[in-house]
Amino acid sequence: MTKMENEVEEVKEEDDVLDKGYVARDKENNYEIYFYKFKSNKAARRVFNSAKNYFEEDIKGSYVRTIIGMVVFDKYSLKSDEKYQVVTKVGKTVLYVDADNKYEKDINEVLDKLDY
Repeated sequence: MTKMENEVEEVKEEDDVLDKGYVARDKENNYEIYFYKFKSNKAARRVFNSAKNYFEEDIKGSYVRTIIGMVVFDKYSLKSDEKYQVVTKVGKTVLYVDADNKYEKDINEVLDKLDY
């Protein structure tokens, strides 16, 4: 398993909708997981939908798409011939991954530990 040890940094962007943001990298720098906390649920929903639309426009080759939608939890994942992409929204938070599909198992292990 690839570990995310000591590879987390705060995202420092001036934004009136973003409360906090972090990016975590696996120790080999193969992929990044972005975590954002927004000041409103509306802003989080906008980012979730933008990421989902980006993933759909970025599809190359065959793919498998998974969509889960609940009252406070939304998850969209897409696995294509080349990429594994996930965006999850829980309340005002959004977690985002866009990586090579060979890291799918490692990414899912991290997301499971984070309950995302």
